[in-house]
Amino acid sequence: MRVTTNDIKEALANNLNQIIDTAKELIETVQPEIIDGIVKSGVILAGDLAHIPGIDSFISTDLKIPVIIAENPQDATINGILRLIKSPEHLKRVLIK
Repeated sequence: MRVTTNDIKEALANNLNQIIDTAKELIETVQPEIIDGIVKSGVILAGDLAHIPGIDSFISTDLKIPVIIAENPQDATINGILRLIKSPEHLKRVLIK
């Protein structure tokens, strides 16, 4: 059996569209001043999904905002959490009360 690029695209299409739709819904609920910052600075893609070639441009094109792949995307989330734990002043800024 031979798996082609199109086979992979078809297999991922539904999941990627769900991710993009969820991101669009989230963007609609965020305060305008935060959205302005996101549109200017972009978002950082973390996790194993970031290893898919071209995923950043695919998402960027659909959302119409810059998408940057994190350095070591598979570790980015846990590294960010560890930084917050080590910095109480930054942790206070992101806590939801």
